[in-house]
Amino acid sequence: MEIVSKLASGMGRPQLICISIIALSLGVHASMLGAFAQYLTVLPAIIIIVLVVSYLSPKTDSKGKLIIFIPAFLGVVGLTVQAIIAHFNNDRIRPATVIAAIVLACAMAAPYKLYRKWLNYIYIVWFLHIMTLMPYVFTLIYTYRNNQTLISDNWVRIAGISFQPSEIAKFLYVFSMSTIMNNPQYSERKKMGIAISISGACALLLCMQGEFGSIFIMLTVFLMVTFTYADIEPLRLIKNIISLALVCLALVSIVYVYTRVADNAIAYFLKRQFDKIATRVYIWRHFDEDIEDSGYQLWHGLRAMKTGGNWGTDGTRFVKVPVSESDMIFPMIVQSYGMFFGIFIIVAYLIYAIVTLMVAVDSRDYLNRGVVFGFTATLFLQACFQIAGSTAVFLLSGNTLPFVSHGSTSLLICTLMAAVIFQIHQFNLSRASDAAAEPSAPQE
Repeated sequence: MEIVSKLASGMGRPQLICISIIALSLGVHASMLGAFAQYLTVLPAIIIIVLVVSYLSPKTDSKGKLIIFIPAFLGVVGLTVQAIIAHFNNDRIRPATVIAAIVLACAMAAPYKLYRKWLNYIYIVWFLHIMTLMPYVFTLIYTYRNNQTLISDNWVRIAGISFQPSEIAKFLYVFSMSTIMNNPQYSERKKMGIAISISGACALLLCMQGEFGSIFIMLTVFLMVTFTYADIEPLRLIKNIISLALVCLALVSIVYVYTRVADNAIAYFLKRQFDKIATRVYIWRHFDEDIEDSGYQLWHGLRAMKTGGNWGTDGTRFVKVPVSESDMIFPMIVQSYGMFFGIFIIVAYLIYAIVTLMVAVDSRDYLNRGVVFGFTATLFLQACFQIAGSTAVFLLSGNTLPFVSHGSTSLLICTLMAAVIFQIHQFNLSRASDAAAEPSAPQE
């Protein structure tokens, strides 16, 4: 009891009340839909999230409160919706959800210096660059050994445990780009050469997996991180981005023509990738023409959103959607809690992106600034792709919804990204307070 009382004494009472009311309201609605037993399964994870938010809130400012509150809120929503989906699918809650909540608690409370110290050692930095590519290479080798093909899957299953190495690579890629561009020993040309080489290798390996949405996210992260360290005028920056886009368009056009003219293994592989993109575009544009096969997922996702209406379903009707716990989680949120709640989720992601970008701007340390820019771009674009794809506004990309979707690897990596952003914000606060406490030099 003494431990509980000490913990409670450090909690932020407004944040504790707010997150508790949200969790209770979502749980009551899930129970009304018949998912009370499943909600009890995820309740320990929700309690851990509530305790973390309420404990850390008094230790930071209003910006930091939003940085920890929004991922926690989205995590509670995700756990509750997973309970509802499990109820209607007659499935069980997987333990990864509880593990992710524990990781969130540990990562948020970890000191800033844990991740920063080891980045100062050049040998570890080079090891980091190599490890950025390893998840993709491992996935490729695993797929080839099992399927005898270079068309790689993005899931690896070992001893009955499934995970996505590409999600780990997203986390490492941001650190890799930031350490390259922040290294004072490298010239500008060498920095760009190494960064482009690693990014190109990652893009090629992602292409083998058919992860075209991840390639776009990686390109955006590359631009944000590299231009964070570049002293370039805004007009010249825009010209450089347009030039890069035109070069990429020209390369894609050349490769496309090559696939139609040449007849070899490389051309066959590239043709498969272009055909995959064309198929996704066709399904996106004409999903209502084949609702029993190729358009089944999108059609039922839109039906689920319509069933939810403005305030959510009452449980008498519930549309089951394929892969509803990950790729199609947003339509399930709207079906469970209504269109207004879905709009609130979108606004939450937008606010989180704005606040974290403010943290990046506040960082005088360029390494921290690049990391925050990279993580913000990764999380926000992933959310945009997932929501737009699952609502037929854009192509289905296969990206999960940060902090909400079930994918255990994605959930863990997203919580680690949020934790690093929060710790960098805390470091900025401590540096600002130290600067304010220093006595000013006497004026002559």
